Amino acid sequence: MTIAAPVFADRYISAISMVVLLYDHSLILAQEVKLIWFNSAAGAGNRIAFVVNRYVAEAVAVYVAYLNSGLGRGITTEVPPRPSLILNVNPKPFIYRTLWIFSMTSSIVFAMSHFVIIVRVYTGWDKRPSIKIILLVGFGIATCVAAVFSALAASEAAHQSLYGYNPSIDMCAFSKKPWALKFAQGAMTVFDFFIIIMTVLNALDRPYVTQADVVTSMQNDGARMFVCLFFLRLASFLVSVIGDETFFFIAAIFSWSICSVVNSRMQLRIEGLRFIRHTFPLDPDSNTWTMGSF
Repeated sequence: MTIAAPVFADRYISAISMVVLLYDHSLILAQEVKLIWFNSAAGAGNRIAFVVNRYVAEAVAVYVAYLNSGLGRGITTEVPPRPSLILNVNPKPFIYRTLWIFSMTSSIVFAMSHFVIIVRVYTGWDKRPSIKIILLVGFGIATCVAAVFSALAASEAAHQSLYGYNPSIDMCAFSKKPWALKFAQGAMTVFDFFIIIMTVLNALDRPYVTQADVVTSMQNDGARMFVCLFFLRLASFLVSVIGDETFFFIAAIFSWSICSVVNSRMQLRIEGLRFIRHTFPLDPDSNTWTMGSF
């Protein structure tokens, strides 16, 4: 395979990912303003998580698409001190910055998005202390593993000749996958699977509790979103393990963008339903009713 094919695929997929993020943001902007910014109960933590998961993701997507478009020649005219051993030409340094920015931002967005998810699961378990400890320990381990191996993958790609540069189109493409990449992707995938297991156990733990319609809807939507995130990251993980080395970065960009869309919509869903008040009986055999908020 020539270098041109993955280069052009990288260029167009990164542009498509950027457009998907920005277009979806335009669709949910009204909900965002109402539920995140004008909702005093949302809290600073949820607002920061939304900013990182949505705005930071979009900023990086725009940056990557801009560099991949070939328009950023002012940014890519300098050369690194070490030449590439693949094509015997000096690759442009944007590959260094792009990899570091994308890897580190992915780790941060991963942490923030899963923070929202574990809050959702923790709430579903009636805020039990034991569940809180389990979720936080799993979250901490997965986040640290993903961050460390993301940094190692970016460092390896920046300091070794894993890519080739085509001067005619002013773009780089990978010819070898960083060894640490599959571990970073694997940490995210394993934690997603862990969240799905916790959600299933929660459902089995409360088989006879009558749920309000809105709570049932919230649980169903949450389960679907968890499964969606799991398969998105699973696909990216499989590409990093057995896929073509020239397309793994493309798969990572696209999967990361769609995960940002799903996570932000799930956060809006949670905020929209959290404080809806419903009536339900205190005792199934009595006629006494009270108001509860979720």
